[in-house]
Amino acid sequence: MLNIIDEYTRKALMIRVDRSLVSLDEVKMLTDLLIMRGPPNFIQSDDGPESLAERVRD
Repeated sequence: MLNIIDEYTRKALMIRVDRSLVSLDEVKMLTDLLIMRGPPNFIQSDDGPESLAERVRD
């Protein structure tokens, strides 16, 4: 499960439920969200592989 929430408004920007999510799927979803809404000032993650953080940063 992947939930992307705007902490200020508490609005769910994206909710994805699947049996398996790999980091490339997550990067694709984040990229789509960045295209639609622009880059955020801050990204907070409560769990996930470090490789995902590196891909998002690049």
